[in-house]
Amino acid sequence: MSVVNLSKYKNYFRLEGNSDQNVAVNLFVTDELIPRMDCQKRLLEISKHPSISENVVVLPDIFCKNKNFIPGGVSLAVKNAVIPKFCGTSNDSMMLFEIEINGKDITSEMLDKVFEKISLSVGVYRRPEQIISKDYFWKLLTSDENEFHSEWDKIENIDLIREEKVSISQKDILDAFPKGRPEKLPDFIPWYDIETAGTHTLGVLDGNSHFIEICILDSIISENVSNHFQINKEKIYIAIHAGSADVGLIGHKQFLNDSGDIETFCEGTEDFEKFWIANWAGIRFAYANRFFIASKITEAFSEVVGKDIKSKIISDAPHDFVNKISIDNNEMVLHRKGAVEALPADQFSTDHFYGKYGKPFFFPTAPGNDSFIMINQKGNKEALYTSSHGAGRVMGMEEANQSFDQKELLEYVKSRNVKLYSFGKGKLASQAPSAFKSSEKILRVLENLKLADPVCRLKPLAVIKT
Repeated sequence: MSVVNLSKYKNYFRLEGNSDQNVAVNLFVTDELIPRMDCQKRLLEISKHPSISENVVVLPDIFCKNKNFIPGGVSLAVKNAVIPKFCGTSNDSMMLFEIEINGKDITSEMLDKVFEKISLSVGVYRRPEQIISKDYFWKLLTSDENEFHSEWDKIENIDLIREEKVSISQKDILDAFPKGRPEKLPDFIPWYDIETAGTHTLGVLDGNSHFIEICILDSIISENVSNHFQINKEKIYIAIHAGSADVGLIGHKQFLNDSGDIETFCEGTEDFEKFWIANWAGIRFAYANRFFIASKITEAFSEVVGKDIKSKIISDAPHDFVNKISIDNNEMVLHRKGAVEALPADQFSTDHFYGKYGKPFFFPTAPGNDSFIMINQKGNKEALYTSSHGAGRVMGMEEANQSFDQKELLEYVKSRNVKLYSFGKGKLASQAPSAFKSSEKILRVLENLKLADPVCRLKPLAVIKT
């Protein structure tokens, strides 16, 4: 199969007019960011699916991983159905929160002590021992929003969990999870039941690319928006990249198989209901995972500075997510893989924290490099109100491990006066700056194509990797 039609459309590109396409593919990229031919073919294959109801959206950080059928940096909408192969594990996200400590007061020795304390309470991938009781695990999954948030009394938060408006019972969740080991569940996961997974994986960085980043404000780009969110140099800003760990993986992998079929679960069917509940359980556990980590980071800073500290969430922006949306009164199920919601203000009530400028999100670049707080005040309907969740990679982690030595990253962060910590589980060579796309190029595309605008630039003090 060859690509027969990739053309410029408006100020971006479009794949259309190819054999058997159901919808077009809108590539929000420039000439130099057009994905490779194998990735284009994958996108064409996706666009042929008869259930997709809107043009497939491709964002400038797009990257095709061998392990995922759906490339990172893609959003697509389906009418009254879900397609498990077209989404990732529930609720991988970056939470951004603030602590009222002046960054100028943070010393290298303090960061060492903070990491020492974090390393005692935050895990990587999965824990060897059960960390919480089964009763507490079910409380986290089945309590209402107010009860859930009250568990984290040191964290002031906003209305983050927009999908949790109904109660789902323990029995509902157990019925939605597999009774035997899913064939697509990776061998490195030692269990397949949700209780064992949940009690061993709360408070973990659950992916090779996941991290904690401690930042200070470098510069303000949009003064009005920064003032509204009270972003200033009297605080430190902390990002957590973590997801639903083994709970989400078990819930999602059970719906995949080796047959090559791309199954569609239509709303109203037993399969759809089962997927939706399993997906929801992963969503809730991922929020709990990040809240747990945020609470432990807050406690660590409190102990190091010697005073009681509370933190406040600015944003939690999932980039692997399945949820229902409405565009022009058209109800659809949005599948996002490596794509954040960039929701404008009109998607919130006027008295909501996001009701004036929209929902912000944390935008990382490469480890040790500057990051940004982004927003899209008006939204981009053509992009299904989604945007890139980071600068993106130019090569996969394995390729980067073979191409670089970890000293490239170590030398880079040292030149930037950034502390780099590692739990010793991940491969630092894969995080070399050369493995990532140019953040400046991606930011220009996001701005020019009205996908998002930077609010401020953050400078890292420390990066904690797996």
